[in-house]
Amino acid sequence: MSTTVINRSLLRMLRPKITEALVEVGKKHGVELTATNASFTGITGHFKIEIDLLDSSGKVLDREAEAFKLHATSYGLKAENLGQTFFSNGKPFTICGLNPRAHKFSILAKDSKGEIYKFTAHTVKIKLGDV
Repeated sequence: MSTTVINRSLLRMLRPKITEALVEVGKKHGVELTATNASFTGITGHFKIEIDLLDSSGKVLDREAEAFKLHATSYGLKAENLGQTFFSNGKPFTICGLNPRAHKFSILAKDSKGEIYKFTAHTVKIKLGDV
């Protein structure tokens, strides 16, 4: 197949193949590689590649989780709260990180589907029973 123009549909077609190749390279080097944002001009295309370290269990060490470990006490929480589950409106949420640039809703938690939600530190402390 000969490509004459680089466009959105070409990048969408290439992404799974690039992701597959990045998985293999990542395994070889003990990191996770992910193709993220893509852009194109018609004659060139670019993917941003993110590289994440893995912990001893093979889970990604992300900056939000690291920020939680570093700054949890500043929000009245403990570093050990990372990964703990609390309930809000009857749904379970697992603490997965912290966004120190967010002034009010700085605590990040995933629901059972993996979607990330933002909570205030005060709400999380109450839900964990630490207040």
